[in-house]
Amino acid sequence: MIVEFSVKNYRSIKDMQTLSFQATDIVSNPEKYPDVDKNNIVDVNGTRLLKTVGIYGANASGKSNVVRAFLDFCKVVGALQQPSGEILKDLAQPFLYNEDTEDTDSYFQLIFMLEGKKYRYGFTVSKKSMKWYYPIRQNGIMTPHRTNSTTYQITYEWLYCYENENKTQYFLRKGKELENDLPDKKQIPDLSHEHTLFLTHAASFNDSVCAAIWNLMNKITDVNSGFDTNYLLDNQEDKARLISYLSYFDLDYTDIYKVESNIDKSVKIYLKKWRHLGDATFELDEHESLGTQRLYELAGSLITIFNQEESGILVLDEIDSNLHPRLVIRLIQIFNNPEINKSKSQLLFTSHDTNLMKPSIMRRDQFYFTEKNQEEETCLDSLSDLKGIPNDADFARQYLAGIYGGVPTLRNSQFEPIAEDA
Repeated sequence: MIVEFSVKNYRSIKDMQTLSFQATDIVSNPEKYPDVDKNNIVDVNGTRLLKTVGIYGANASGKSNVVRAFLDFCKVVGALQQPSGEILKDLAQPFLYNEDTEDTDSYFQLIFMLEGKKYRYGFTVSKKSMKWYYPIRQNGIMTPHRTNSTTYQITYEWLYCYENENKTQYFLRKGKELENDLPDKKQIPDLSHEHTLFLTHAASFNDSVCAAIWNLMNKITDVNSGFDTNYLLDNQEDKARLISYLSYFDLDYTDIYKVESNIDKSVKIYLKKWRHLGDATFELDEHESLGTQRLYELAGSLITIFNQEESGILVLDEIDSNLHPRLVIRLIQIFNNPEINKSKSQLLFTSHDTNLMKPSIMRRDQFYFTEKNQEEETCLDSLSDLKGIPNDADFARQYLAGIYGGVPTLRNSQFEPIAEDA
């Protein structure tokens, strides 16, 4: 499970910003909300972790950049192989207003629980632009020609383990030089390239610790790279789970099946409903709403991570997209429900839906806000860090009133319509 993620010098993020899933010492009102703390928190070897965390903020405040940094970090670590530095391209995007952007490293670090132990893993990545000159012949004369190229490399990488208040260094890497304390270090060849992560390199040689971390990274997904829902239609037990899942969101179907085209191998999904006038069948993309399509798309990931033995992490940018507020609330509730979320999986989301901002649904430490300062830097703050806010306050009303920040500043200005041609 995720404890916290930190990022620095990435897109709109300049200084270190940390998103934490670790529960604070606040206590929900036991009379009004007796089940919130019990359902929303899971204890992992004495570390109390939150199942759901949401990020709010004005448009262009950096919410998606926090989520994007986390997803791209996990994608790079969980890659099967890293044959070139291009895989680091998405991470090597330093804060654009730096005086010397090209010579600054971007920083990423993840703290997580794995098999009852706490680990801290991270790395820094740099982007270097180089100019190459080579001669070409023009009109019989050799003249120098310039071309530009960009390289990406890991400058530092580290992995530590914390157990019973003892810290163990597994490895510390600078460039290609490595201090390696891994148990299987003799079986792992030296790094050949500066753009290769040592953790992924060691995992490919079956180092048990690095392989377990690599496996964890592949359990972190978003809706675009999640589990294909259509696979649930291949057997009756999984199909029954899918139909039950959709009914939980007020979508009642008696059958769901797929038809594959013999021409282009495309797949169409058909959903059958029963009404008092008889059966009716609907094609998912043609007849059903965008909200229904989104719930169907999410079904594969939700059913998979809730029924697996190990915890997973689902990331949903704009969780409220195409969904009714009551359905979004239900989505949050099923993650916090231990009877449904048996794997203790976690959810990270961004939203503008203030219907979620209720102490009956989520605690203060489950809400974060992004806001840009005068230097155009994204700042990420937890509601639990704000003083004087009761644990059972009307979070939504206070947020919309601007008490927490993270809302757009609307100025009084006159809208000038486009003038028509005379």
